[in-house]
Amino acid sequence: MATATIKLHGARELKAALEALPKRVGKAVLRRALQKAAAPLEADVKQRASAISKRLGTDRISISTKLSRRQRRGRKKVGPNGAEPFVGAHSSRRPHAHLIEFGTGPRYQKSGKYTGVMPATPYFRPAWEANKGQMLAILQKALWQEIEKAAQRLARRQAKAVAP
Repeated sequence: MATATIKLHGARELKAALEALPKRVGKAVLRRALQKAAAPLEADVKQRASAISKRLGTDRISISTKLSRRQRRGRKKVGPNGAEPFVGAHSSRRPHAHLIEFGTGPRYQKSGKYTGVMPATPYFRPAWEANKGQMLAILQKALWQEIEKAAQRLARRQAKAVAP
């Protein structure tokens, strides 16, 4: 598999601006920006999934920045604001989404009856590869916009608190 190099200009400045905000505000800014950046991926995944299988159910593919307890298990917190996006099928409603993406090996029932092999039909990985550059550009722009909005809101709140 070929590796791609992604260059992000202004990462230090973004990090410093996020850290200058109160922790709660910085986390909210990061979550909003991540949701905006993941929107093209969500749309592409839904399109590819609906083309592959009606059973996959594109109504359950969505963006979330709050991981479930099961998804958080074994993960380390990322940075001081620790927000991670999740785009995918909700496994409680569509428990077979990963089987379509990755396929299966030979399957047998307990009785020994052979039930077949499911070939991999990736829909998420190609969508990720097609959209990751665009998502990074959107993230960078959205982060600056959200940081500026948050700084303006904080300044208005402070001015209101100081004024009698």
